[in-house]
Amino acid sequence: MNIYDGKLFNVAMKVSDFVILNMIWIILCVPIVTIFPATVAMCGVVRRWNRGEEPPLFVTYFSLFKANFRQSFIIGLFWSFFIIGLYLNLSIFDSSILIKLFMLLLASIVGIITVYLFPVMVNYNHSIIGHVRNSFFLALLSPLNLLLVILVIISSGTIYYYFPLAIIFIGSYTMYLIYKICDRTFEKAAKARSTSVSR
Repeated sequence: MNIYDGKLFNVAMKVSDFVILNMIWIILCVPIVTIFPATVAMCGVVRRWNRGEEPPLFVTYFSLFKANFRQSFIIGLFWSFFIIGLYLNLSIFDSSILIKLFMLLLASIVGIITVYLFPVMVNYNHSIIGHVRNSFFLALLSPLNLLLVILVIISSGTIYYYFPLAIIFIGSYTMYLIYKICDRTFEKAAKARSTSVSR
C-alpha cells in the first residue's frame, strides 16, 4: 500500500493543516487590532473543514480575512471598548453593590454572545447588530451546546497552561470544536424556522 494513501499520512496532513492555520492566525493577531478579522477568517476555514471540504488553506484564509475585514474590525473595536468598560467598572471604579451585580450580569451576557459571535459571523449574512443579537438568541436556544462550548474553551485553556507547546495548534483546534458544536445549534434553529414556516 502506498504510504500516501494510508490513514497515518491523512492524519499527519490534517494535523499540519491545524498547525499552519494556527500559526497564520497567531501572526495576524500580533497587531492586536486585527484579532477579530483573523479569528473570523480562521472560523471560516474550520467551518469548511466541518463540512468535509478541503479548500486551499492560504488562499481560503486570506480571502475570508479580506472579505470579512471591515465588519469584523468594527465589531472587534466596539466589543473591545465595551469589555474594557466592563472591566473598569468591576475592578477599578468604586461602584455600589447593585451596580456591580448589574455589571456582572452584563459581563455574563457579553461572554455568552462572544462564544457564538465568530461562528455566527461566518454562517449568516447579517448586519453588525444582527450578528450580536443572533449570537445571544442562538446561545440561549441550546443551553447544553453553550455549556459544551464553554467546557471546550476551559479545557483548551487548561491544556495550554500545563503544556505551553500546545500553542502551535490549540487555537485552531479549539475553534474547530467550537464551530462543530455551534453548527448543531444552527441546524436546530433552521429546523425550527422551517417548521414554523410550513405551518
